[in-house]
Amino acid sequence: MADEDIMVKEDQSSEEERISFFGIFSDSKFCSIINLIASAIGGGCFNFPSILSQIGLPLTGIIYIFVSVCIYYIVDLLRNFIVDTKFFSFAGMTFETLGKNWLLIYTFCSLVFYLSVEINYLSLIYSITSKSIDFHNNNEILLNIIYFFITIPVEIFICSYISKIKRIHLFSLLSCLLFIIILLIILLQGFINIVKGPDDKLHHDKIISPNINNKSEYFFEIMSFIVEFLYGYSYNSSYPTLISNLKPLDNRTTK
Repeated sequence: MADEDIMVKEDQSSEEERISFFGIFSDSKFCSIINLIASAIGGGCFNFPSILSQIGLPLTGIIYIFVSVCIYYIVDLLRNFIVDTKFFSFAGMTFETLGKNWLLIYTFCSLVFYLSVEINYLSLIYSITSKSIDFHNNNEILLNIIYFFITIPVEIFICSYISKIKRIHLFSLLSCLLFIIILLIILLQGFINIVKGPDDKLHHDKIISPNINNKSEYFFEIMSFIVEFLYGYSYNSSYPTLISNLKPLDNRTTK
């Protein structure tokens, strides 16, 4: 009886560990999809309309389709590799396939990349916050101090909380909901502007014709827009980690 009680308690504890919030299992397909969506979409998505206004609808559509197809095959190739090898980080992949020296190079490059991304997002949030609060120049130092004391503890808490993969989907769900709310607000504001009538400041001819004056820079402009599309909704570096908690982790569930 004692052994049976121990087994029952272990089964109950294992079931409780799977549940992170509201009875949703953290190793389910739903949570994996939510994690991947939250990782893929970002602030860069809201920059797509500016690309449309600069290079026109046909060229924007071509770039969008090209980037989407490339991302699909890249992620599918990565997915197959993860299922076959059960590697859940690029660091582990690099160490096993290329060795210790390349792992050091990968670690350094990753540190530089993630720091740049972190600084970029914090700067963007600061810019939006300062414009929203509308602080005057004499209060800029105070705003910097307030921003510092708010963002640093929040980031420490989030990083500590999601140290276990099963907890990430709580913030992923929150991110997706906020993204949908912001998108609906933007669409509603756009609909209101359409109802009010066209604005003289808007140049509707840009939608069908590129707005690039210097033809010699045309190629580099297109390349930069492709990078913006990639940055806006692809984040493959987190893909192995985010599906590592999926059960069962096989070809069928990952597809």
